[in-house]
Parts: sequence; C-alpha cells; structure tokens
Amino acid sequence: MGKIIFSILISLLFAFQLSAQSLDGIKICIDPGHGGMESDDRYIAATGFWESVSNLDKAFYLRDMLEDLGATVILTREGNDGTLDDPSLSQRVAIANSNNVDHMHSIHSNGYDGTRNSTLMLFQGFDNDPTFDAAKDMGAIMGLRLYQTNRTTSWSNRGDFDFYGTGQPYLGIFRNLTMPGTLSEGSFHDYIPESWRLVNTDYRKNEAWAIARSFLAFFNAGTYGTGYLAGIVRDQDRIVSYYYIPSTNDAKAPLNQIKVTLTPGNRIYQGDTKNNGFFLFDSLTPGSYKLVYECTGYFKDSTNVTVVANTVVFADKYLVPFAPEVPIDIRVLGNGTNSLRVVCGTAARASGYRVLYGLDADALTDSVSSQNPEIVINGLENNQVYYIRVRSFNSTGSSGLSKYLYAGVPSESDHSVLIVNGFDRGTNTRFDYIREYAVPVNDRGYAFSYVLNESVENGSVLLPSFKNVLWILGDESTADETFSSHEQELVTAFLKGGGNLFVSGSEIGWDLGRSGFSSAADIDFYQNYLKAEYVADAPLDQSATYYAVEPVAGSFFDGLDAFNFDDGTHGTIDVDWPDAIRAINGAVNILQFTGVALTNGGAGVAYEGKFPGGRVPGRLIYLSFPFETIYPVEPRIAVMSRVFDFFEGQYPLAVPTPEQQVAQDFSLLQNYPNPFNPSTTIKFRLPESRKISLIVYNLLGEKVRILIDNASYTPGTWEVSWDGLDYHGRQVASGVYIYRLTGPDIQLSRKMMLIR
Repeated sequence: MGKIIFSILISLLFAFQLSAQSLDGIKICIDPGHGGMESDDRYIAATGFWESVSNLDKAFYLRDMLEDLGATVILTREGNDGTLDDPSLSQRVAIANSNNVDHMHSIHSNGYDGTRNSTLMLFQGFDNDPTFDAAKDMGAIMGLRLYQTNRTTSWSNRGDFDFYGTGQPYLGIFRNLTMPGTLSEGSFHDYIPESWRLVNTDYRKNEAWAIARSFLAFFNAGTYGTGYLAGIVRDQDRIVSYYYIPSTNDAKAPLNQIKVTLTPGNRIYQGDTKNNGFFLFDSLTPGSYKLVYECTGYFKDSTNVTVVANTVVFADKYLVPFAPEVPIDIRVLGNGTNSLRVVCGTAARASGYRVLYGLDADALTDSVSSQNPEIVINGLENNQVYYIRVRSFNSTGSSGLSKYLYAGVPSESDHSVLIVNGFDRGTNTRFDYIREYAVPVNDRGYAFSYVLNESVENGSVLLPSFKNVLWILGDESTADETFSSHEQELVTAFLKGGGNLFVSGSEIGWDLGRSGFSSAADIDFYQNYLKAEYVADAPLDQSATYYAVEPVAGSFFDGLDAFNFDDGTHGTIDVDWPDAIRAINGAVNILQFTGVALTNGGAGVAYEGKFPGGRVPGRLIYLSFPFETIYPVEPRIAVMSRVFDFFEGQYPLAVPTPEQQVAQDFSLLQNYPNPFNPSTTIKFRLPESRKISLIVYNLLGEKVRILIDNASYTPGTWEVSWDGLDYHGRQVASGVYIYRLTGPDIQLSRKMMLIR
C-alpha cells in the first residue's frame, strides 16, 4: 500500500513539474544570423555547410519549442532567399525594439582556421560592465548548456566591447537595442568534424533545445519534464582523413547510415550519409532504456542508459568492424631513390594498410604498414624489380591479399614508363602478368610504375604524366571491352600530345575494327589511332594454327629471329585467335605470322608522326598477340628492347612497302565498297604534309558530314570511314553523294552511291 501511495505522489510531482513549464506572457525575438546563402554566409565546401541555412533551421526548431511553452516568438527572417531574407543589422534590432520583446537572441556558429571548436556567448558592453546585467546572466546560462550539448572544448561569456574592441561595430546587432540581447556562437563550423555534425538537422535541433532550456532557466519558468538521448556512432579503429583536435573523440571516423533502436517503444533512428554518425531521440520520459546500434559491415552492439529530465544524455558507441575489404585501385609509383610509393583506394572498414613486398614474386617476405592508404616503402635497392601485394586490416583481422600482383622499380631516374593492365576478362585466371613485363622493361634500363586500367579510367593516374605507356590486353575482347569509350578518349589525347604507346592483345581488332559490328567510334579509333585495319580473327581464319611471328623485312624488328607465342602449354594463355591486321593511315607492318603472306594480314604495326588533331609527333606499336605470351624470356627481352629503341628514335619507322610508298601527287581514290550500305572507306594519298579537309556533300551542294576538318596529315596513304550518317547522327537517304578533299593546292572530288 505504501508503494502505491509513493508512486501516486511521484506521478503528481511529475505532473506538477510539467505544468510548471511556462513562458506565458514572455515575448522573445530570435535572429537567425546571416541570410541568403551569400558570400558572407560561411560556406564550407568540404561538407556543403551553409551557416545561414543552419541558423535558420535552429531558429525554426527553437520557435516551435518556445511557442509550445507559451511564449510569443518573432523571427527576424523566415527564409533564405538572397537579400530578400537578409535584413541589415539595424533592421533586425528594429524588429526587436518595435515588438517590445523581453529578450533578443541571435543564433550563429563560428569559424576561424579549422583547428578549434569552442562555444562563445556575447552580450553588449564590457566583460564586467554589461549594458544589461540580464544579458550577461543569460550568456552564462546559455553558454554552459551549449558547451554541454555541442560538447565543445571550452566556453566563454564575453562583453562585445572587450572581445572586439569599442571602436568596432562588428556586433552591430546590439547597437540601439532597448532590451537585453545575446548572441551565441554554438560551435565552430569550419572545424570539419563539427561541420559534418552541423549538416545533420537533428544536431541543430539538439542545439535549439539547449537554447530553449536556457530561456526556461533565465525566466525561472520551470524545467522540461522530458529528456533527450543523443550520441555518435563511430568506427572503433578507423581514423578520420581530415584534421581533428588531439585528445578528442573526433579522431575516430563516424559511421554512415547507422540504425539505432530505442526500447521500450521500439523507436528507430536512421542515420544519414554525412559523416557524422549522429542520432537523437527527443521527448523521452525519464527512466531506463536500451539502445541497439547497427551498421552494415559492423558487429551489432547495445547499451543501457538512463534518461534524465531536462537533460540531454549522451550514449556514444564505437562499433567493431567485420574484417575489412581487400584494397582496390592500387597504384605502384616511383618515389625517387631507394623508394616506391603504393597508393590504393580506401577499403571499407579498414583502419590500416599493409604492403608485402620482395624481389621474388612468390616470396614477399618484407612488409610495411600505415594507417593511410598511401604507403611509402623506403630502403629498397635501386633499379631492382620489387613485387608487391596489398591487404588492409583492423582490430578484427586482415583482408585477403590483393588479387593482382603489382610491381615497381625504385630509381633516381624519372619514371617515364607506365604499365597498364587492362586484361580483366572473366576467363582470365592469372593476375600476375606484370612478371612478363617487369624483367624486359627493367633489363632495358627503365624504371616503371604499374596500375590497372581502372586507375587510368577513374583519373587516379594520368597518362600524360608518362612518356611511354605499355598497355596489356591479353585476349580481352567484346566480353569485357578492350578499350572502353572513355579509355579511347584518354589514349587519343595521350597520342595527340606526343606520347609513345605500346599495346598488345589478340582480340583488339575483333572488338574495335570489324565493319558491320564495331561502332563507328570504335572503328575510327582503331583505324586512326591504332593505325590498323582488321583483316581476320586469325591468320587465314584458321584458329589454333599459327603461333610464330617474324620481323617484316626493313622494319625496326629486322634482324631478330622468329619467335613463338603461347599455345596454352607455356604458362600464360592459348592465343588461338590472334587477329590478322594490316597497317594503314601512315603506319607500317612490322611483324608477320610465319608461313602467312603479309597480304593476308600481319601481326604488328607501328607509326610515328602526328596523330589526327595532334600537336606534336607521337609513336605507336600495336601487336595483335599478347606480348606476355612470348616465350622464353630471351625473345621477350629482345622485342621490348627494340620497342624502346623505336620510342627513343634510334630506328626509323621502316623501309616502306610499295603500298606505303609516298604518292608522287595528291590523289583521292574511289571509295570502297561502292555502292555501299551502311558504311564505306575513302582513301587518299599525300606527297607532302598538308592541312586538309574531307567533306561529304549531297547533289544540291549542301554539306552532309565533315570527315576531316582542316587537320594536319603527314605524307603517305590515309583512309577514313563514313557511316552514312549526317551531322546529327541520322541516316541519310539513298542516293549519290560527293566527297571532296581540299587543302592548299588541293581540290579533288569523287562521287559515291549509298543504297539503303
């Protein structure tokens, strides 16, 4: 019976406490600082934070809270639209004065140099001689609550004359104010961990509640009978990548998309993706609760917590991650004498990265670790090939090793060679083809960097940073693209800028060069930048028959012995479908299949000179079988040595064949096929370098398509395709069309017929 009476008394006391909260008859002016998302509104690009937006959100929350308590609330602005919602300081003061409010409060956050996070309260006057004593009293009340709520490092309550100096009207909002007024700088929005928290609207709501509690205390109007639960969920291991204040919890990375469940009541808070890990449960009856924390990739955890009336209780949690993911987007780059730099993309749930390395690819006995995904390996032997794999780790354990084997060469010389592995076809079972490149390149005296093609495509590595690019394509085919459209753009720009490209693969022509199958863009890239014409899917269309090549007489490979590539029994892949290709557009044939006449398609082409639209001459070597399949290692070394001889200008391109002889006069040849559908090839010959244009007209003399637009071409025989489309990519009608080659001293034209 006594327990029942006691419970009734507690309930009555609680009900009295609730009824005691009242701001009836109190008028308050709330000023959301700044406005209009303008240049003075403190924008933080790293987080997308606008102070004017944040201040307005806090003001809206605060207005609702104060009005629920019975107060009359006037806002100095209710929008954020340019100057329309950015009243001057005098206008803000006039709003408070004209409404004869009891107190004016201006909401702000602070900023300085991104390295601090404290709370500041300001009132008019000197520290020890305020214009209104009540304003200083409110500053003390509110400053403490904001410091506790935002969990800043310190707080202060200052008179604006002492803080800024009497000669500076910076806080003009207090000038001519006829009632007590305060200004709060709740926290520092340019301190990046806090800035991420401030973009969470519930974090702003929590600050507004601290200000509302301050008004209750200031007017001696009771307290809230309910409480708040808040907190931040973080990774137990991972350190943030941006600056944090030492000796604070901000060092540990907050988690995105958290799920926090509160029982009893089964309330769920779903976190955002703004790198703050913040959660909030408001209006809770005091008592015992349980919080359950969840996040994808982390072990679930829970805690018991007691809610206290008129107080925000914090229940932070550090979640233990599952084992981290394997690092990807790995780049092994030169780093000067005795050093290599390994960079990788951030692996999920990783708190650190470990590089395993050694001179033997099968025994990586040394390692170095770092908390950051950029690891420098020092103390290496110069001009030696080091093989590398990478894994990530956290307190739970380690990821597996990177699937691909990587390599690099420390050297004091410039790393002018980049090896790109684009062979990721699903049928590929080997991920260590760098072995076949590393020794030949290093034997030739070149240090190199090594990446996968994804690192080039996503911009992690820039081709123009290197003079020589070696691109591995294995038997990459239409199943997984040889060169994607974006890669084509990057390679095209590299060649136009004077780069040297060596590329090899057995299905490049099959993917990019087939008329009636490959896109017009693919064919244009293949013919004008890889300088080849696709002849057949294998020499004489006979698969698994020809596995040997020999130099074309007069080419820079002349003098090398014939050599073999793998039939599947020598440790790489069965190159059963090596493309048969023909040099065009100023290129020459440099390798041919042993036993197959060159007229039936060769095994390699080379080119030097300006590429279409190029600024300076570049060089190209394209082999229609994978370089890595050459065996044994000796001919592979010899071939790579000649490649660099050519790139260094030690050998001329080749002794031209009759087909490649420079024309004695300008000539425009008949297109073939003719009639045609859907595409045709136009060939022309130049005896000397010229800027030319090649344009298709209809019989009315109207331009249909510009195939070459005042571009520079070197002497030789060139060809270009027309796909029967106009400027807008629309099919043109059947009929007769004129193609015209023009330039200085050139005016040539022919007719062709399109039949749909």
